[in-house]
Amino acid sequence: MTALAQALFWSIATATVTAHFPLAVRGRVVALFATGATLAPVFGVPLGTWLGQEAGWRAAFAVLAGVGLAIAAAVLVLLPSYPPATGGAARGTAPDARRFALLLIATAFAIGGFMTLQTYVTPFLLDVSGFADAVLAPLLFGLYALGALQPGAVALLAGIGLAYAPFGSAVQSRTMHLAPGSTDVASAGVSTAFNAGIAGGSLLGGALLPTSRARPLALVGGLLTLIALTLLAVDAWRRRAGGSAPQHTRRPGRVSPNPGPDRERSRR
Repeated sequence: MTALAQALFWSIATATVTAHFPLAVRGRVVALFATGATLAPVFGVPLGTWLGQEAGWRAAFAVLAGVGLAIAAAVLVLLPSYPPATGGAARGTAPDARRFALLLIATAFAIGGFMTLQTYVTPFLLDVSGFADAVLAPLLFGLYALGALQPGAVALLAGIGLAYAPFGSAVQSRTMHLAPGSTDVASAGVSTAFNAGIAGGSLLGGALLPTSRARPLALVGGLLTLIALTLLAVDAWRRRAGGSAPQHTRRPGRVSPNPGPDRERSRR
C-alpha cells in the first residue's frame, strides 16, 4: 500500500508543481521541488534509525503515519485542483519517444545500482567498514566529523548521497522536456522506472547478501550505475551528432533559376 501511494504521488507531482510557472523557469522550479525528495532520506533515514533503536520499529511507523495524515490535510486545504490538460506543463516541450524510453531504462539501472547498496547500507557499514552500532545513526545523519575513523567509507557514502540528489531532479526536468505525450503519463512511466530500480536493486542486494555478504554490494551497484551513465552518454553523443549533421547547403552566389512566388514568400 505504501508503494502504491508513493507511485501515485510521483506520477502527478512534478507536472502539478510546474503547471503554473513559465517555461523559462521550469528547470529551477523542478530543482527547488526536488529538495524535498533530497532532504527526506537525509533526515528521515537517520531519524527513523534512531527512533527504531530507542523506541522500537512500531514507533517509527506510527510517526510516519501521523506525518502522512498531516500532509494529506495540508494538500486538501492549500493546493488548488484543476484538470491536468489546463496546466502549463501538460505536454513535453520537445517530445521524443525514443529518447524518453532510453531515459526510463537508464533511470531503472541507476536507481537499481543505488538501491543495491543503499537498502543494505547498515550491514555494509557495520560488517565491512567496521562502524559500531552507536555510530550508525550519526553517520547516516551526515555528522561525519564526530570522530569516525573510516574516512573512505564516509567519503563514499557522502558522495553517493550528493550524486543521488541532483539525479532525481534531472530526471524529472528531462521528463518535462522529452515526454512524448501527456506529462502525467510520462511521470507515471518515470515513477515505474524508479520503482523497478528500487525493487530490482533491493532484490539483487538481498540475493548477494547471504552468499557474498555485504562487501560486493557497492561494486555491483556501481556497475549498474555505470551502465546507466553509458546509456545517457550514448544518447547525448547521438543527439550532438544528429544536431551537427549538415543541413541543406547552397553554393555562394548561386541564383535560383525560377525567382517566382516561392522566392517572394521566403523573402516575406
